[in-house]
Amino acid sequence: MEAIQQDMEPFWTEMNALRSVISTTDVDPACRGACKKALEANACGSNPWQNPHLEGPRAEALEYLRKEKEGYMTTNILYQFWIQEASKNRKLCESKQLAKQVDETKSKYADFEKQEAKLREELKYAKEQQKELQSMQKKELKKQKNNLGKKCTKMKS
Repeated sequence: MEAIQQDMEPFWTEMNALRSVISTTDVDPACRGACKKALEANACGSNPWQNPHLEGPRAEALEYLRKEKEGYMTTNILYQFWIQEASKNRKLCESKQLAKQVDETKSKYADFEKQEAKLREELKYAKEQQKELQSMQKKELKKQKNNLGKKCTKMKS
């Protein structure tokens, strides 16, 4: 692109000189007409790209710009795919983490249920033991009352 700009520099200098000659009022009309003809011949109007000797560089520049645009578009599409893939991976990772947390919570809950069942059994056994001990205590108290009563009757007699 810089090479094209450097090639165009003398052209633009000549064009500007011709335009300045045409625009001045104190120039001979014949000279002004010649400058206009030279300007039209060199520039094909005001568009320098209409010159036949500039068609090659123009086509080259346009092709470069087209390829650059394609490259940016391809890069943009690739980034969009990358973003989509990254969001899918993030969602998948989050779901795996949640599943892991659910499994851990389930295992803790199962452990608590086992512990609860064990404690309930121990409580049931302790209540049975308590009932047995209370019945034994009552029997023992009756025996002691009977023995004490017998001793008291013996002592009285």
